[in-house]
Amino acid sequence: MPELQILKLDENEIDTIEPGSFALIENVQHFTLMKNRLSRIEVGMFDGLGNLTDMSLLENEIKVIEENAFDNLIKLESLDLQKNKLTEVPRELFTRLKNLNNM
Repeated sequence: MPELQILKLDENEIDTIEPGSFALIENVQHFTLMKNRLSRIEVGMFDGLGNLTDMSLLENEIKVIEENAFDNLIKLESLDLQKNKLTEVPRELFTRLKNLNNM
């Protein structure tokens, strides 16, 4: 699906995402996974989404985000992590996200 630019997977009770799941949708720019059951964000989960500019993980159960989990999202401008169960975020998590201006 090379022309797909918006992907909404809200309210699907998703609790895990396998690495490579998004490999064939590289043109997606806006991605929402709101109101699911994700508890961890791991390295490789978002591989293939290198053109992503906007992502919402609002209202999941995220407790842990691995240090390099967002490294491949270098075009990301907006990231919503509100209403999760995060208690701390690795300091280096956003170092490669030079375009991130809204969180």
